[in-house]
Amino acid sequence: MSKRLFSKMSNQMYIDGYIRGNFLRLSSKFDMVISFTPLKQIIIDISIEGVDLSDSKLGINFKIGDSILIAQKWAELKGFKYNIIKRFN
Repeated sequence: MSKRLFSKMSNQMYIDGYIRGNFLRLSSKFDMVISFTPLKQIIIDISIEGVDLSDSKLGINFKIGDSILIAQKWAELKGFKYNIIKRFN
């Protein structure tokens, strides 16, 4: 099964937010989609638009294979808006 099809069949977490800029750079808006398995809630795919995933200002402390609860706590800690869509329970 292709990675794209597998991520479409899984549960997803959408995160919206802004990264603060400095006096030379404006704030950057980003949209992140995290796909995770329905049963064990393990992250299987992370896609982001607007900034690079390795940007130090994001401070991401999770990766593919971690629990979705880590990503949820990260979003709450940083103050980003998130929405979880459960396609399968």
